[in-house]
Amino acid sequence: MKKRAIFIFGTLAVLAIVAVAWACSKADASESESEVQQTEVITLTEALTSWDDTVLPPYPQGDSTKLTILKYVIPPHTNLARHFHPIMSFGYLIEGDLTVVSDEGKEKTFHAGETVVETVNTWHHGENRGNTPVVLVVSYNGTTTTPLVVKDGEGEPSDYQK
Repeated sequence: MKKRAIFIFGTLAVLAIVAVAWACSKADASESESEVQQTEVITLTEALTSWDDTVLPPYPQGDSTKLTILKYVIPPHTNLARHFHPIMSFGYLIEGDLTVVSDEGKEKTFHAGETVVETVNTWHHGENRGNTPVVLVVSYNGTTTTPLVVKDGEGEPSDYQK
């Protein structure tokens, strides 16, 4: 009888310890879940100028607005074709280092985790001078009738200035 009482009390003690441990782990999990569920908002960029310090133009008028988001993967040691953007665009560099060079000789290198505010109606090109791919996501804020990019030989910036 004495052994049975010790067994019962021992079992109850173990169950009590397990219950307390379980309750504590649930409390910790609740605290962790509430921490995880909090939303953090980080401003990546607010800009009035492009990367070369040119003031951004007003939004185009008259046509329907068209927003486009593209992901570019630029291989190592690659120079993109000379081009310009007739609309405002901005990007976020996910991987690699991207150097942007204007026809006027201005250049700036952007690194993973940085934003790029593109020039509007300014000839330039991008270069991946590194040994790893560049991954860039770009948002184009244009219209239904305006191209995102105009390459050399396809038009001039004056064709798009109003």
